[in-house]
Amino acid sequence: MSAAKHILFVEDESDFREGLSTLLELKGFRVGWASNGRQGLDYLRQGERPDLILLDLKLPDMDGWQFRREQQHDPTPGPHPGRRGLGHEGRGPECRRPEGGRLPGEAGRVR
Repeated sequence: MSAAKHILFVEDESDFREGLSTLLELKGFRVGWASNGRQGLDYLRQGERPDLILLDLKLPDMDGWQFRREQQHDPTPGPHPGRRGLGHEGRGPECRRPEGGRLPGEAGRVR
């Protein structure tokens, strides 16, 4: 039997974080969480290696793009975040992509 897939969920809204974490755990995933970007980066630096990061774009201490830039410059390896912008329709300035358009590992256009 294979080990449960591990997800890091970085989200500051506790009700949403707890609800989705519970649902994911019921589906058999192991879920770690952080309520802001610094906690998420610290989680990765402690040696945790999630298979997927679910990352809120609008965190209280940094946005999702800053999290990704800091993660890329950190010598501690980690996965690429999954789809960004949970809870958003992908419209408006809070969901715009950084210059250059795509993140590593991302194919095609994100809608």
